[in-house]
Amino acid sequence: MILSANSFLTKNFLRFCNDRKLRFNIYIFTTDNSIVDPNKGVYDYGRIKNLSNSVGEGIVINFAGANIFKTLFSFRSMKKKNFLIWSSRIDFMKRVMGEFGNKAGNFVFVLPSAVWVYSDFMRDYFLSWENTVKNARHLIFRLGIVLSSDCQWVNLIRKFLDFRIELIFPSSFLFPFICIDDFLEILVSNIINFDESRVIDCFKITTFNRFNSFIKNFYGYRGFFLRVNPFFTGLVVKNLLGDYGRVFDSLDIPNAADKEVEQCFIL
Repeated sequence: MILSANSFLTKNFLRFCNDRKLRFNIYIFTTDNSIVDPNKGVYDYGRIKNLSNSVGEGIVINFAGANIFKTLFSFRSMKKKNFLIWSSRIDFMKRVMGEFGNKAGNFVFVLPSAVWVYSDFMRDYFLSWENTVKNARHLIFRLGIVLSSDCQWVNLIRKFLDFRIELIFPSSFLFPFICIDDFLEILVSNIINFDESRVIDCFKITTFNRFNSFIKNFYGYRGFFLRVNPFFTGLVVKNLLGDYGRVFDSLDIPNAADKEVEQCFIL
C-alpha cells in the first residue's frame, strides 16, 4: 500500500519498479477524488480499513504529507508552516494507524524521514512522527534531499541562473542528499528482505556552494552572473525558514561526497 498518489516519491517508485520489472500488488491511496479508480488500484482513504482486512498483511509506504520544500519557501507564518507540515505527518499517520487497528501488527510501515530538517531544533517533531509507527513493525529511512535532475532544488537554482543570478551560501551550509534511485534501491531491498524493524540513515553530504557550482557547470551556464553575498542568502534562509533554516549548518559530517552528485543526474 502506498499513501499518496501524486508525490514525487510515489511516481518515481512506480517508475523504478516498472524499469526493473518488479511485480508487486500495489494499492495507492489518495485525497484526490478525481483520480480514484479501484480498477487501477487507486483508492480514497476511506477504503484503508476494508482493504487492510481483505489483504491481511503487507507493506504500507507513507509518501504522503505537505510538500516541505513548497511549504517552507512560502510566505506563510512559521505557525502555519509548522501546522501544515506536522498535521500532515504526525496527525495523519496516527489516523492511518488507527484505521489498521489490531491488524497493524500484520504490516510493515515505511516512513521516509527528512534529515535535512532533522536538527536539534526540530528533533522532537521528527521523533514524534517516527514514533507513530514504532509500536508496529517498521522501516524508517532518514534521508537528505532526494536528488534527481528534475527535483525542486535543481529547478529553483536553475531559475536563478536563468536570470543570471548565482546564489552563494555561507561556507558552513551543508547539503545532505541521496540520489532518488539509490534510495529506491535501499527501500526495495529492505522491503523484500525485511527481517526486523530498523531506522536507516541513508544520505551523503556536500555543501550548498559545491552543489550550486555543479548545477551551473552541468547545464552549461556561462558568462556574467550577479553573485548574491552569502551574508544575505544566509540571512534570508534563516529568517524565511525559522528554526528549519538552522539545520543547514547543524550537521557535523566531515567526509563530503561531492563527486557522487553527478550520479543523481544519470538515470
